[in-house]
Amino acid sequence: MVFLDDDVVVHCDLSPLWDIDLNGKVNGAVETCKGEDKWVMSKRFRNYFNFSHPRIAKNLNPDECAWAYG
Repeated sequence: MVFLDDDVVVHCDLSPLWDIDLNGKVNGAVETCKGEDKWVMSKRFRNYFNFSHPRIAKNLNPDECAWAYG
């Protein structure tokens, strides 16, 4: 599945996306932690997950970059 947000305009063939090697990962996404916009680029796991839950705290890093959302 390829998910494109509702404000995306496609100007080329997207079929090369199917050839991307995800190295065993279950999804690929655009990171939202790189760039100039401090509000958009500040999206880290700590913004989305409850790190007071032991299972979350044990398995995820709150400083990891989150993925693009729509």
